Amino acid sequence: MKSKAAKHSQDPEVARIAEKVKFWSEQDRINQALIPRVIRQGELLTKHIAEHDDLPQLLNRVVSDALAKQSRAFQVELEKAVADLNGAHARAMVLEQSLADQARQFESLDDRLDRHEKKTRNRLMAVAGFVCAVALIVAALV
Repeated sequence: MKSKAAKHSQDPEVARIAEKVKFWSEQDRINQALIPRVIRQGELLTKHIAEHDDLPQLLNRVVSDALAKQSRAFQVELEKAVADLNGAHARAMVLEQSLADQARQFESLDDRLDRHEKKTRNRLMAVAGFVCAVALIVAALV
């Protein structure tokens, strides 16, 4: 029998088949170790996906909440800006009224000044006329 085993171990075809058997035995051993791990990982992934199946809704809710918060912040800023604008408008109206009052006062003063100028001119004309009359009288007497 030893001679047959020795004869087969020297046969290249038998050696090639023995290598293939050894290779596939090793592959079978690796598969026996890996396949349960791959199946377990697939189960865990499936479970994880099932537990997080509402992820799009959760994401929508988070985005919606963030947008609502930002909208409220913008609304507060807008209300503040509107209040500031209303305050500035009120101050502008007060200033406009004050300018209108001052314009009326200037017009009143201008009218008074015109009347005073006319009175002064009339008085000066009267004085000039009197001076001329006195000058004529003095010239006639001299």
